[in-house]
Amino acid sequence: MAVQTKNLRRQGYFERKERLLDVAYRQFQHYGFEDTTLESIAEEAGLHVQTLYRHFPKKNDLIGALLEKHVVEFKSFMAAREEDALTSWRGWVELNAKRTAQSADRTPPPIPEIDSFVHSYQAAFANEIAKDMGVDPQVDLKPTLMACMLVGANKQRAHDLSATGRTQNWVEDLLKIVDESIASFGEAWQVNTATRENNVTELNR
Repeated sequence: MAVQTKNLRRQGYFERKERLLDVAYRQFQHYGFEDTTLESIAEEAGLHVQTLYRHFPKKNDLIGALLEKHVVEFKSFMAAREEDALTSWRGWVELNAKRTAQSADRTPPPIPEIDSFVHSYQAAFANEIAKDMGVDPQVDLKPTLMACMLVGANKQRAHDLSATGRTQNWVEDLLKIVDESIASFGEAWQVNTATRENNVTELNR
């Protein structure tokens, strides 16, 4: 009975945490980061604000948890891919651009958690590129350089569009910079993926 009670409490803990994250995501999208309060998140979630504080003492903690969740979702998305890493990443960018198309605030605030998120995101992307190239990303730096360039260009474009209010064609403009960035690798990407395919063929003979 004691074990069952403990498991139920643990389940309730994670359910409340997920509910708070879902509400926080919606409110950040609708009202923006600055105008969203912890009190309004707790109220919509149907929880006392002290319950929220136990999970997330500060708004930055909520943003950090949402960013971590985003990386986990990205890894799952890429793990299930049926296309090459760059094409699949473009699909991920399109999916998230559509999610944020009507957002009140499309760029997160400059907090320390952002740097950690970008690093984790780029590393996960680099690993997928490395798989396609048939290289070890710890030895060959090309996948990391490609991931940094692509993610950086996308991030900067999103920031520029949001800062200048030019968000009428949000999805199309973000995909355009993605396509231009991918195209800049040209033959280098095609040759490396072709080399990987040849290596796999040789191993299977």
